[in-house]
Order: sequence, then structure tokens, then C-alpha cells
Amino acid sequence: MEVLLVLAIISIMTGAVLSYVGQSNHNTELETVANEIVASIRKIQNYSLSGKEVTPGCAKYRFIAVSGTNSFTIDNGGGATCSFNEVHQLKNAVTFSSNVNLEFNVPFGNRSITNPVDITITKNSNNNYHICVTGVGVITMQKASC
Repeated sequence: MEVLLVLAIISIMTGAVLSYVGQSNHNTELETVANEIVASIRKIQNYSLSGKEVTPGCAKYRFIAVSGTNSFTIDNGGGATCSFNEVHQLKNAVTFSSNVNLEFNVPFGNRSITNPVDITITKNSNNNYHICVTGVGVITMQKASC
């Protein structure tokens, strides 16, 4: 009888631990993807400050993502004469939860629109992570909305 009680307790504790480990893994995957997105945003911030690859009509750097997709583009204006264009894929079945169009102007790195931007990524539609970009370009990552 006591052996059955001990086995029941061990089974319950094992189930709880496995549930927690699975949830923790999703959060780590979201944080990893969020770090990659932040690195790309900082890259275009730096490019806008340094004036990298600026030609007529290409005097801003953009981060563009479409809701429900797992990719984003960074470029320097999107015009036919603009030479910088990179497409990045999100890993681990992570997708964007909203459309994003974030711009930084050359040569000061200032934002075109000064409203804060909340870039939300999701995995399995129930785990979200937020990348917040303020009107002056400060970037933070958090689990709660911006």
C-alpha cells in the first residue's frame, strides 16, 4: 500500500516537472528569436547613424514584418536604386503577431514616426514575447506588452 502511495506521488511530481520543462523550453526559444530581432534592429540603427550605403531615395533604414509570417526584411528604403536588402527567417516555429514597419532616418538615426512600437512574436499562439522600441529608438524585450 505504501509503495503504491509513493509511486503515485512520484508520478504526479514527474508530470509537473515535465510540464514546467516544456513551457520553459518555449520561453527560451522565444527569447532567442527576440535577441536575433533586436540585433537586426540595432544593425539598421547603426547603419542609419553611419550613413552606410546611402544613395538618392535610400536615406532611411527599415524593419518590415507581416503578421502571421516567420520572416522579416531589413533594407535601406526599398527603392530600385537601394542596394541593401536582407530577408531573415525566424526559427523554432515563431511568428509575428502584428504588422511592423519601423524606420530610422539617415544620418541621425531618428525614427520617422515617434510612437512606440510593440513587436510581438508568438509560438503556438499562447506564448508571446514583446520587443519594445521607443520613439527615440531605445529597445527592450519583455513578456508583457509595451
